[in-house]
Amino acid sequence: MEFSISKQNLVKLLGPVSAIADQKTAIPILSTVLVQAEGETLQATATDLYRTRVCVAEAAVTKPGAAALPGKKLHEIARNLPNAMVDVCVRDETTGIRCGKVKYTIQAMPASEFPPTPQCVDGETTTVPASILSSLVGMVRHAMCDNESRPHLHGALFEGADQVLRLVSTDGHRLCRAESVVEAKGMNFRHLVPYKGVDELRKMMDESEQVKFAFRSTHMFVWSGRSLLVIKLTGGDDYPPYSRLLAVPTSASLVVDRASLFDALKRVALVAEGTNSGVGLTVEPGVLKIFASTTVGTGTEEIEVELDGAPITVGFNAGYLMEALSALSENRVVIKLGDEKSPAIIAPVEGCDFVEAVMPMHM
Repeated sequence: MEFSISKQNLVKLLGPVSAIADQKTAIPILSTVLVQAEGETLQATATDLYRTRVCVAEAAVTKPGAAALPGKKLHEIARNLPNAMVDVCVRDETTGIRCGKVKYTIQAMPASEFPPTPQCVDGETTTVPASILSSLVGMVRHAMCDNESRPHLHGALFEGADQVLRLVSTDGHRLCRAESVVEAKGMNFRHLVPYKGVDELRKMMDESEQVKFAFRSTHMFVWSGRSLLVIKLTGGDDYPPYSRLLAVPTSASLVVDRASLFDALKRVALVAEGTNSGVGLTVEPGVLKIFASTTVGTGTEEIEVELDGAPITVGFNAGYLMEALSALSENRVVIKLGDEKSPAIIAPVEGCDFVEAVMPMHM
C-alpha cells in the first residue's frame, strides 16, 4: 500500500479514530487503526468492539491496500510532522512514513486480523439537524449513568414517536428528559445507547449540518459528514418508567433567575465542603434562602423568587442542582417541590422542552 496525503488531512482523519483505539487493551489489534487506501480516498477505522468509528479523507493513492497501524502513535507522529505532504508506504509488516526530511518506520499488523465493521442492513433511516441532536445530548449528558455494572441505566434512552425525538438519562439520583419536534422519517424507536457511545456521538455533531442515524437490532448507526459511527446497543426494554417520576405531586412552585440561583448555590456549597455536599433550601413568599452548616462553618444566601404554594424546607445535592441549571440556557426556571422526600422538578419557564427531577437529601 502506498499513498500521499497532506499533513492537515492526515491529522484530521486520525484524530477521531485514534481516540477509540485503546493502547491498554489485552487484544493487540484493538490498539490499531485499519487504514485502507483505494482510488482517491483513504479510510481509517478503529473499534473497541462496542464503538466503531470510520473516517474518510482525500489522498493520492499509488498502490491500493490495507494495513492495521498503531492508532495513537500514528496520530502522535502525524501531529508533529512539518506542514507538507506525507508519503506512506507499507511493505509486509513495516510501514515507512516520510514528510520532508523526517522519516519514520513503524510496525504494521495484517488487515485481515482487524474486526469487521457491522453493516447497516435495509431499513429506514432518520435525518435530523445536527444542532437539535447536539442540543438534546448536551442537556441529558450530565445525568447519564457511567457505571457499566448497571446496564439498564448505562447511557441515554433514545425514543422516537409522533415526530418527537426524545432523550432520557438517569443515574438513580436525578433523571432528565429533553425532547424536540422533528420532521423526519423512521421516528419509531426506543433504545438505550451506552454512555461511551453517546459521548462519541456528541463529538460528531460539528462535522455536518445534518446527521443521519438508524437503529437495528443490535447496533445504532450514525452518519455525519464523511464519518460513520457504529454503537453496540445494550437494551432499553427494562428502562425505568421515567414519566411516573416526573409527574409527582407538588405543593410549591417557584420561578427564579437561573444565573442567580446557580451563583448562590456555588457560593454556599463552598462551606458545604464541595458541590457534592448537601445544601438546604427554604422557600417563603418572595425569597429563597440557601443554607449549609458543616464542621467547616455555615453559609447562607437569599435570592428573590416568585412563589406559588406553601413555604417549604428541603435539602439537595448542590452539584446536582447546579448541573441541571447548567444544562439550560434560558434565563428563568421553574422549580416544583413536594415535600422533603419528593424530588425537585426543574424546567425552563419557556423555551426548550426539558425537565429534570433531582432527588432530595436528608439534612
